[in-house]
Amino acid sequence: YDLRTYLHDDLVAMDSISPQQFWTIQLLEANRRLAVPGAAGTGKTLIATKLAADAAASGKRALLICYNAPLAQFLQSRIGGDENLMIVTFAGFCRGLNKGELLEEDKLAEQLLEDLSNNERERFDIVVVDEGQDFRDDWLQALELALRDGNSSSFCVFFDDNQQVRGQSRVYIREMKASTIPLTVNFRNTQEVFNLSQKYYSGSNVSAIGPKGVDVVWKSAGDIDVARKNLREHLGQLITGSRIEPERIAVLCHTKAAAEKLIKAGRFGKMEVSSAFDRKNGAVIFDSIRRFKGLESDVVVCFWPDDYLDDYELIYVVASRARALLVVIGSQQAINLLHPRDK
Repeated sequence: YDLRTYLHDDLVAMDSISPQQFWTIQLLEANRRLAVPGAAGTGKTLIATKLAADAAASGKRALLICYNAPLAQFLQSRIGGDENLMIVTFAGFCRGLNKGELLEEDKLAEQLLEDLSNNERERFDIVVVDEGQDFRDDWLQALELALRDGNSSSFCVFFDDNQQVRGQSRVYIREMKASTIPLTVNFRNTQEVFNLSQKYYSGSNVSAIGPKGVDVVWKSAGDIDVARKNLREHLGQLITGSRIEPERIAVLCHTKAAAEKLIKAGRFGKMEVSSAFDRKNGAVIFDSIRRFKGLESDVVVCFWPDDYLDDYELIYVVASRARALLVVIGSQQAINLLHPRDK
Protein backbone atom coordinates (compact mmCIF):
# COMPACT_ATOMS: atom_id res chain seq x y z
CA TYR A 1 0.00 0.00 0.00
CA ASP A 2 1.00 3.65 -0.32
CA LEU A 3 2.20 4.51 3.19
CA ARG A 4 2.55 8.20 2.39
CA THR A 5 -1.13 8.41 1.42
CA TYR A 6 -2.22 6.49 4.51
CA LEU A 7 -0.27 8.81 6.80
CA HIS A 8 -1.52 11.90 4.98
CA ASP A 9 -5.15 10.81 5.35
CA ASP A 10 -4.66 10.02 9.06
CA LEU A 11 -3.04 13.39 9.75
CA VAL A 12 -5.78 15.27 7.90
CA ALA A 13 -8.39 13.45 9.98
CA MET A 14 -6.64 14.40 13.23
CA ASP A 15 -6.06 18.01 12.20
CA SER A 16 -9.73 18.38 11.30
CA ILE A 17 -10.84 17.64 14.87
CA SER A 18 -8.20 19.68 16.69
CA PRO A 19 -10.28 22.92 16.70
CA GLN A 20 -12.65 21.21 19.13
CA GLN A 21 -9.99 21.82 21.77
CA PHE A 22 -10.48 25.56 21.69
CA TRP A 23 -13.74 25.44 23.63
CA THR A 24 -11.47 24.95 26.66
CA ILE A 25 -10.06 28.46 26.18
CA GLN A 26 -13.43 29.98 27.01
CA LEU A 27 -13.44 28.16 30.34
CA LEU A 28 -9.83 29.07 31.06
CA GLU A 29 -10.26 32.78 30.39
CA ALA A 30 -12.94 32.99 33.09
CA ASN A 31 -10.56 31.79 35.82
CA ARG A 32 -7.53 33.49 37.38
CA ARG A 33 -5.84 30.36 38.72
CA LEU A 34 -5.92 27.13 36.78
CA ALA A 35 -4.51 23.64 37.08
CA VAL A 36 -4.94 21.75 33.79
CA PRO A 37 -3.99 18.05 33.85
CA GLY A 38 -3.89 15.87 30.77
CA ALA A 39 -2.12 12.90 29.25
CA ALA A 40 0.26 13.22 26.31
CA GLY A 41 -1.56 14.26 23.15
CA THR A 42 -4.53 15.95 24.82
CA GLY A 43 -3.47 19.39 23.63
CA LYS A 44 -1.89 20.91 26.76
CA THR A 45 0.82 22.78 24.86
CA LEU A 46 -1.57 23.84 22.10
CA ILE A 47 -4.07 25.31 24.56
CA ALA A 48 -1.39 26.82 26.82
CA THR A 49 0.15 28.51 23.77
CA LYS A 50 -3.15 29.89 22.53
CA LEU A 51 -4.05 31.15 26.00
CA ALA A 52 -0.76 33.07 26.29
CA ALA A 53 -0.84 34.33 22.69
CA ASP A 54 -4.45 35.55 22.98
CA ALA A 55 -3.63 37.39 26.20
CA ALA A 56 -0.64 39.09 24.56
CA ALA A 57 -2.70 40.02 21.50
CA SER A 58 -5.22 41.73 23.79
CA GLY A 59 -2.48 43.94 25.24
CA LYS A 60 -1.64 41.93 28.35
CA ARG A 61 1.96 41.06 29.18
CA ALA A 62 2.21 37.26 29.03
CA LEU A 63 4.88 34.76 30.07
CA LEU A 64 4.76 31.28 28.50
CA ILE A 65 7.31 29.19 30.34
CA CYS A 66 8.34 25.55 30.02
CA TYR A 67 11.16 23.22 31.08
CA ASN A 68 12.46 21.86 27.79
CA ALA A 69 14.72 24.10 25.65
CA PRO A 70 13.78 22.53 22.26
CA LEU A 71 10.10 23.05 23.08
CA ALA A 72 10.67 26.71 23.96
CA GLN A 73 12.64 27.22 20.75
CA PHE A 74 9.88 25.53 18.71
CA LEU A 75 7.16 27.69 20.28
CA GLN A 76 9.25 30.81 19.73
CA SER A 77 9.60 29.96 16.05
CA ARG A 78 5.85 29.47 15.73
CA ILE A 79 4.33 32.37 17.67
CA GLY A 80 7.23 34.55 18.78
CA GLY A 81 7.38 38.18 17.76
CA ASP A 82 4.70 39.82 19.90
CA GLU A 83 6.47 42.22 22.26
CA ASN A 84 3.88 41.42 24.94
CA LEU A 85 4.72 37.70 24.88
CA MET A 86 7.83 36.14 26.42
CA ILE A 87 8.50 32.46 25.63
CA VAL A 88 11.32 30.93 27.63
CA THR A 89 12.46 27.97 29.71
CA PHE A 90 12.51 28.35 33.46
CA ALA A 91 16.31 28.21 33.51
CA GLY A 92 16.44 30.77 30.69
CA PHE A 93 14.07 33.09 32.53
CA CYS A 94 16.22 32.95 35.66
CA ARG A 95 19.38 33.44 33.63
CA GLY A 96 17.88 36.44 31.85
CA LEU A 97 17.03 38.16 35.10
CA ASN A 98 20.44 37.27 36.48
CA LYS A 99 22.28 38.75 33.48
CA GLY A 100 23.32 35.48 31.92
CA GLU A 101 24.88 33.67 34.86
CA LEU A 102 24.40 29.89 34.83
CA LEU A 103 22.92 28.56 38.06
CA GLU A 104 22.48 25.11 39.54
CA GLU A 105 18.87 23.89 39.59
CA ASP A 106 18.80 23.83 43.39
CA LYS A 107 19.58 27.55 43.47
CA LEU A 108 17.23 28.75 40.72
CA ALA A 109 14.18 29.46 42.90
CA GLU A 110 16.15 31.34 45.53
CA GLN A 111 17.88 33.46 42.91
CA LEU A 112 14.61 34.10 41.06
CA LEU A 113 12.93 35.39 44.22
CA GLU A 114 15.84 37.73 44.84
CA ASP A 115 15.97 38.98 41.25
CA LEU A 116 12.21 39.56 41.01
CA SER A 117 12.24 41.43 44.32
CA ASN A 118 14.86 43.78 42.87
CA ASN A 119 13.24 44.08 39.45
CA GLU A 120 9.70 45.45 39.66
CA ARG A 121 9.55 45.88 35.88
CA GLU A 122 9.62 42.12 35.22
CA ARG A 123 5.94 41.49 35.95
CA PHE A 124 3.24 39.79 33.88
CA ASP A 125 -0.53 39.91 33.65
CA ILE A 126 -0.58 36.19 32.96
CA VAL A 127 1.93 33.40 33.57
CA VAL A 128 1.28 30.13 31.70
CA VAL A 129 3.38 27.13 32.73
CA ASP A 130 3.64 24.20 30.32
CA GLU A 131 5.30 20.89 31.36
CA GLY A 132 4.35 21.74 34.94
CA GLN A 133 5.18 18.22 36.12
CA ASP A 134 8.86 18.97 35.40
CA PHE A 135 8.90 22.11 37.57
CA ARG A 136 9.99 21.88 41.18
CA ASP A 137 7.55 23.05 43.82
CA ASP A 138 9.78 25.97 44.79
CA TRP A 139 10.08 27.05 41.14
CA LEU A 140 6.31 27.38 40.82
CA GLN A 141 6.07 29.21 44.11
CA ALA A 142 8.77 31.65 43.00
CA LEU A 143 7.04 32.25 39.66
CA GLU A 144 3.99 33.63 41.44
CA LEU A 145 6.09 36.69 42.29
CA ALA A 146 6.29 37.37 38.54
CA LEU A 147 2.57 38.26 38.53
CA ARG A 148 1.80 41.97 38.25
CA ASP A 149 -1.11 41.73 40.69
CA GLY A 150 -1.90 38.71 42.83
CA ASN A 151 -5.64 39.35 42.63
CA SER A 152 -6.20 40.29 39.00
CA SER A 153 -3.31 38.51 37.23
CA SER A 154 -3.66 34.91 35.99
CA PHE A 155 -1.51 31.89 36.84
CA CYS A 156 -2.07 28.69 34.83
CA VAL A 157 -0.24 25.37 35.14
CA PHE A 158 -0.56 22.65 32.48
CA PHE A 159 0.84 19.27 33.52
CA ASP A 160 0.88 15.59 32.63
CA ASP A 161 -1.02 13.65 35.29
CA ASN A 162 0.53 10.29 34.41
CA GLN A 163 1.54 8.67 37.68
CA GLN A 164 4.35 6.88 35.80
CA VAL A 165 5.99 10.27 35.20
CA ARG A 166 8.39 11.31 37.95
CA GLY A 167 6.92 14.76 38.43
CA GLN A 168 8.68 17.24 40.71
CA SER A 169 5.74 19.50 41.51
CA ARG A 170 3.16 17.10 42.87
CA VAL A 171 2.75 18.89 46.22
CA TYR A 172 2.38 22.39 44.77
CA ILE A 173 -0.11 21.32 42.12
CA ARG A 174 -2.10 19.15 44.50
CA GLU A 175 -2.47 21.99 47.00
CA MET A 176 -2.92 24.73 44.41
CA LYS A 177 -6.06 26.78 45.09
CA ALA A 178 -7.23 26.75 41.52
CA SER A 179 -9.95 25.60 39.17
CA THR A 180 -9.08 22.21 37.68
CA ILE A 181 -10.06 21.49 34.09
CA PRO A 182 -8.87 18.01 33.00
CA LEU A 183 -8.15 17.36 29.33
CA THR A 184 -9.43 13.88 28.56
CA VAL A 185 -9.40 13.57 24.75
CA ASN A 186 -6.31 12.62 22.76
CA PHE A 187 -6.09 14.58 19.50
CA ARG A 188 -2.48 13.82 18.56
CA ASN A 189 -2.16 10.10 17.95
CA THR A 190 -3.79 7.46 15.81
CA GLN A 191 -5.55 4.69 17.70
CA GLU A 192 -2.63 2.29 17.11
CA VAL A 193 -0.07 4.67 18.61
CA PHE A 194 -2.40 5.73 21.41
CA ASN A 195 -3.10 2.13 22.46
CA LEU A 196 0.60 1.43 22.92
CA SER A 197 1.32 4.62 24.91
CA GLN A 198 -1.67 3.96 27.18
CA LYS A 199 -0.05 0.78 28.45
CA TYR A 200 2.43 3.07 30.22
CA TYR A 201 -0.12 5.61 31.44
CA SER A 202 -1.80 5.70 34.85
CA GLY A 203 -4.02 8.73 35.36
CA SER A 204 -7.42 10.14 34.48
CA ASN A 205 -9.41 8.36 31.77
CA VAL A 206 -8.41 9.42 28.27
CA SER A 207 -9.98 8.53 24.92
CA ALA A 208 -8.54 8.96 21.44
CA ILE A 209 -10.78 10.13 18.61
CA GLY A 210 -8.27 9.91 15.78
CA PRO A 211 -8.36 7.30 12.99
CA LYS A 212 -7.19 3.72 13.53
CA GLY A 213 -3.94 4.36 11.67
CA VAL A 214 -1.26 1.98 10.43
CA ASP A 215 0.15 -0.69 12.70
CA VAL A 216 3.16 -0.03 14.91
CA VAL A 217 6.23 -1.45 13.15
CA TRP A 218 8.41 -3.81 15.18
CA LYS A 219 11.93 -4.45 13.86
CA SER A 220 13.97 -7.10 15.68
CA ALA A 221 17.78 -6.83 15.82
CA GLY A 222 20.23 -9.28 17.33
CA ASP A 223 22.63 -6.57 18.50
CA ILE A 224 23.25 -2.84 18.25
CA ASP A 225 25.14 -3.14 14.95
CA VAL A 226 22.25 -5.00 13.31
CA ALA A 227 19.89 -2.39 14.78
CA ARG A 228 21.87 0.41 13.09
CA LYS A 229 21.63 -1.45 9.78
CA ASN A 230 17.87 -1.91 10.26
CA LEU A 231 17.54 1.79 11.06
CA ARG A 232 19.41 2.82 7.91
CA GLU A 233 17.34 0.47 5.74
CA HIS A 234 14.01 1.48 7.24
CA LEU A 235 14.72 5.20 6.97
CA GLY A 236 15.62 4.61 3.33
CA GLN A 237 12.31 2.83 2.78
CA LEU A 238 10.37 5.66 4.41
CA ILE A 239 12.15 8.48 2.57
CA THR A 240 12.86 6.92 -0.82
CA GLY A 241 10.26 4.18 -1.05
CA SER A 242 7.29 5.92 0.62
CA ARG A 243 8.40 9.49 -0.25
CA ILE A 244 7.98 10.74 3.32
CA GLU A 245 9.85 14.00 3.83
CA PRO A 246 12.88 13.56 6.14
CA GLU A 247 11.85 16.42 8.46
CA ARG A 248 8.67 14.51 9.33
CA ILE A 249 10.75 11.72 10.91
CA ALA A 250 12.34 11.71 14.38
CA VAL A 251 14.75 9.03 15.61
CA LEU A 252 14.73 9.07 19.42
CA CYS A 253 17.26 7.37 21.67
CA HIS A 254 17.75 6.91 25.38
CA THR A 255 20.22 9.81 25.64
CA LYS A 256 21.53 12.59 23.43
CA ALA A 257 24.94 10.89 23.51
CA ALA A 258 23.39 7.67 22.17
CA ALA A 259 21.79 9.61 19.32
CA GLU A 260 25.05 11.39 18.51
CA LYS A 261 26.89 8.05 18.26
CA LEU A 262 24.77 7.28 15.21
CA ILE A 263 25.82 10.47 13.45
CA LYS A 264 29.02 11.28 11.60
CA ALA A 265 29.71 14.76 10.23
CA GLY A 266 26.08 15.77 10.52
CA ARG A 267 24.80 12.72 8.66
CA PHE A 268 23.46 9.24 9.23
CA GLY A 269 24.80 7.42 6.22
CA LYS A 270 23.84 9.72 3.35
CA MET A 271 20.98 11.33 5.23
CA GLU A 272 21.27 14.83 6.65
CA VAL A 273 20.23 15.05 10.29
CA SER A 274 19.26 17.75 12.77
CA SER A 275 18.47 17.96 16.47
CA ALA A 276 15.18 18.70 18.20
CA PHE A 277 16.53 22.18 18.93
CA ASP A 278 17.43 22.92 15.30
CA ARG A 279 14.83 21.22 13.12
CA LYS A 280 15.18 21.93 9.41
CA ASN A 281 13.69 20.82 6.13
CA GLY A 282 15.35 17.87 4.47
CA ALA A 283 16.88 16.55 7.71
CA VAL A 284 15.84 13.64 9.93
CA ILE A 285 15.75 14.50 13.64
CA PHE A 286 18.13 12.50 15.84
CA ASP A 287 17.86 13.30 19.54
CA SER A 288 17.07 12.04 23.02
CA ILE A 289 13.59 11.23 24.24
CA ARG A 290 13.73 13.76 27.07
CA ARG A 291 14.74 16.60 24.75
CA PHE A 292 11.74 15.73 22.58
CA LYS A 293 9.25 16.03 25.44
CA GLY A 294 6.42 18.37 24.52
CA LEU A 295 7.17 17.93 20.80
CA GLU A 296 5.75 15.57 18.20
CA SER A 297 6.58 14.14 14.80
CA ASP A 298 4.48 12.46 12.12
CA VAL A 299 6.84 9.46 12.23
CA VAL A 300 8.89 8.44 15.28
CA VAL A 301 11.52 5.72 15.35
CA CYS A 302 12.18 4.42 18.85
CA PHE A 303 15.76 3.16 18.58
CA TRP A 304 17.19 0.49 20.92
CA PRO A 305 14.72 0.65 23.85
CA ASP A 306 16.77 -2.10 25.52
CA ASP A 307 18.62 0.65 27.41
CA TYR A 308 15.50 1.79 29.28
CA LEU A 309 12.99 -1.06 29.42
CA ASP A 310 12.59 -0.49 33.16
CA ASP A 311 11.82 3.22 32.67
CA TYR A 312 8.10 3.43 31.92
CA GLU A 313 8.28 7.21 31.78
CA LEU A 314 10.63 7.17 28.79
CA ILE A 315 8.62 4.47 27.02
CA TYR A 316 5.45 6.50 27.56
CA VAL A 317 7.09 9.66 26.24
CA VAL A 318 8.65 8.10 23.14
CA ALA A 319 5.49 6.19 22.19
CA SER A 320 3.28 9.25 22.51
CA ARG A 321 5.49 11.51 20.33
CA ALA A 322 4.40 9.78 17.10
CA ARG A 323 1.33 11.23 15.42
CA ALA A 324 0.80 8.66 12.67
CA LEU A 325 3.53 6.02 12.63
CA LEU A 326 5.71 4.50 15.34
CA VAL A 327 8.64 2.24 14.50
CA VAL A 328 10.41 0.29 17.27
CA ILE A 329 13.90 -1.11 16.55
CA GLY A 330 15.44 -3.21 19.31
CA SER A 331 16.35 -6.70 20.41
CA GLN A 332 13.78 -9.48 20.24
CA GLN A 333 13.69 -9.47 24.03
CA ALA A 334 12.75 -5.78 24.06
CA ILE A 335 10.08 -6.27 21.41
CA ASN A 336 8.62 -9.23 23.32
CA LEU A 337 8.28 -6.97 26.37
CA LEU A 338 6.88 -3.95 24.54
CA HIS A 339 4.65 -5.54 21.93
CA PRO A 340 0.96 -4.97 22.86
CA ARG A 341 -0.09 -8.55 22.29
CA ASP A 342 2.61 -9.75 24.68
CA LYS A 343 1.82 -7.35 27.55
